[in-house]
Amino acid sequence: MNGVPRYGNAGFCDAVVRDQRDGILQPSAPGRPVSAVAPPVVRHRRRALAGAASRLLAALALLSLAACGGALSTLDPSGPAAASIAMMWRVMLIGATGAFALVMVLLAAGFLRPGGGAPVSVGAWLGWGGVGFVSTVLLALLAYAFTVGLRLAPTASPGGVTITATAEQWRWRFDYGPLRSGGTEAIMVLPAGRPVVVQVTARDVIHSFWVPRLAGKIDAIPGHVNRLRLQAAAPGEYAGVCAEFCGIGHRSHGFMVLALDEPGWNAFVSGTDPDELSPWTLR
Repeated sequence: MNGVPRYGNAGFCDAVVRDQRDGILQPSAPGRPVSAVAPPVVRHRRRALAGAASRLLAALALLSLAACGGALSTLDPSGPAAASIAMMWRVMLIGATGAFALVMVLLAAGFLRPGGGAPVSVGAWLGWGGVGFVSTVLLALLAYAFTVGLRLAPTASPGGVTITATAEQWRWRFDYGPLRSGGTEAIMVLPAGRPVVVQVTARDVIHSFWVPRLAGKIDAIPGHVNRLRLQAAAPGEYAGVCAEFCGIGHRSHGFMVLALDEPGWNAFVSGTDPDELSPWTLR
């Protein structure tokens, strides 16, 4: 035909070899067309994309873990209740990470090896991956969270202390019943190493009592008493906040928990002012 180059077998083979050498065409696998095989540049880009994604995920994880400390950190527990909550968070993180990692592996496999999952039916992918795996992980995490919740229930303990925390706009008051004649404001004093049941209520609007390093949070509701069990593992000062928006003064609606050793606690219930038992000064 005029104007159309004609190649013999040798000429065609030479052209294919040149294309393979230049990275334009790859030798075909048995049963696959020559054009269906990705050239090296495409495979290199796919690997680079997968590597960049993994590095990005690692950097995001490190940035997230960098904010795990501080006075209001739930991941820096100083008591058994807070330690149980922190462990539950870690277990849930591991479960969620496992599910996320599986999805990412399958997604990467789809980019790196197109058609690799074809031998598995759609029903099997949906049944085992979409329902079976997810349901197993979620049910295991739910059972673990339920077990932790039972352990955190406020039950009476020998040697325990009961304190009443009353919230109002925008201050906290703590009463110690028969243990001490006078209450305290903006500072809750408790004995270190002993279980404490806090009876939480409010006078005006809904507030929320939360000492992140000692226990979870619980609502303070007018006309209703909620109970929370906490325990400080060692003497020290622990920051507490109102975790429910309660008006324009919500931002400053915090308090301090002062955990004392046994001599300090005995002095406090005898009437000693908290300022004399701690370097922390009320403001």
